[in-house]
Amino acid sequence: MTYHIGDTFPLDRSMDITTGKMDAPAWHPLWVAPQKERAAREALKAKGVFAFYPFEEMQRWAHGRKITWQRPSITRLIYAKFTHYPQWHILRLRRMIIGPMSVNGVPIIIPSETIRQLQGLPTEAERLEEARLELQRLRVGDVARITQGPLAGKCVDINSIRGGVGWFDSLIGIRGSAQVDKLERVT
Repeated sequence: MTYHIGDTFPLDRSMDITTGKMDAPAWHPLWVAPQKERAAREALKAKGVFAFYPFEEMQRWAHGRKITWQRPSITRLIYAKFTHYPQWHILRLRRMIIGPMSVNGVPIIIPSETIRQLQGLPTEAERLEEARLELQRLRVGDVARITQGPLAGKCVDINSIRGGVGWFDSLIGIRGSAQVDKLERVT
């Protein structure tokens, strides 16, 4: 079979949707046909590409049964993580996607931290802040400094913590209690 200039070249089904391996995985937002978010996600998953879309769980009752389904939070948009370079023309020809979201013809790459937020997962900054707060949390047996009140500046040993109140003994024999937020852990 011969081809001439202007002839339509048939799609080669042996061509894959991705080519060579990338140095680092990249997340791309992809436009899909209306109400085809799940179909596009499953088609990409079948080809080894992780994809997701943020959704809301919806429920209704019909004929005495509860029916639940997922409604996309953002319609016509999915996010895919490519470990190999995507071939956008193949993805479009196979009608998996309409195209990548792009600026001036260049597909957008979304940082992993933004994707974690979209997935509802804690970001690195949130995890670090949580770990910092856990280290600063007052525990039984800790030495704490009172920050407010008549004993401000005194160091005490924490005996118990109940209902947001820390019970303590001081080195000079004073027993008492204070709100946990008025006690500062001494390291």
